Amino acid sequence: MKEIKIFFDSYFLDRVLEEIKEYGVNKYMLVPKIFGDWGEKIKHFDNHLWPGTDSMIIIYTNNEQSLEIMEAIKIIKRDVGEMISVGAVITNVDEILL
Repeated sequence: MKEIKIFFDSYFLDRVLEEIKEYGVNKYMLVPKIFGDWGEKIKHFDNHLWPGTDSMIIIYTNNEQSLEIMEAIKIIKRDVGEMISVGAVITNVDEILL
């Protein structure tokens, strides 16, 4: 079992949800508002200096599906460019109780 955490500019919520649903994901957790500092040029603190927020989706899935989803996230990242916050991480899950 794998856990995928997808971090992205909140503006792209609909696109990310659309992509993961294409891979059969219908159960996930959404953290809709995260303040983030992605380095020198990308900061989201929802204020007048650094407007906007980030979001995070957490998915639990099998190894094969996690790799497919990661490929979809790579395509999104490539499409939106380096100036937009998009990232993902896959970790192993030894045990889960849902």
